[in-house]
Amino acid sequence: MLLINASISPDHQCSSPVPRHRFLGVPSPLTRPRLLSGFVRPRETVLTINAMIASAIPVIAVSDSTRAEDYYCRVLGFQTMSAYPPDAAKPDPRYLALARDGVWVHLQSYKPQRAGMTDAFFWVIDVDRLYEEFSARGAVVQLPPTDQTWGIREMGIRDLDGNVLGFATKGAQPNAAESGAAADGGGR
Repeated sequence: MLLINASISPDHQCSSPVPRHRFLGVPSPLTRPRLLSGFVRPRETVLTINAMIASAIPVIAVSDSTRAEDYYCRVLGFQTMSAYPPDAAKPDPRYLALARDGVWVHLQSYKPQRAGMTDAFFWVIDVDRLYEEFSARGAVVQLPPTDQTWGIREMGIRDLDGNVLGFATKGAQPNAAESGAAADGGGR
């Protein structure tokens, strides 16, 4: 796995070559196991270049932008931030930018043949509370909140085209007392 998490100073001169292993992913002194977001990753190479990516926005293909906008806003609680073309009375294709709680999703009907083939994943504060909200509004639930073996609690829903939207909360880490009690049969 290759990660970028450091930066080169703005006055860095290209006259001094950067070692080839930093670009080729070859093991180097920078290769080491790392702990990221509570998950242990296998050995990975860290590059020393200027990291600029701050966030990502999923672009979800839909077949009918009006129907999809209604579902995402009415059922999932998003708000329409912008649309192109802006006149909703015109038939598809359209491109919509929606947001909820500072998180953006884009819907596009320019490629309706891709509708139902898109997945998106969202980290949330409380997946159980969100499940109750979505269920009460009529969301198509594919997977109710479930504790996964990889340490998250997640749920999955489908939009009207069948696109899968996953929502998860990072699971509670067992404390040492619980781990010890479980290992010795509950303290018996």
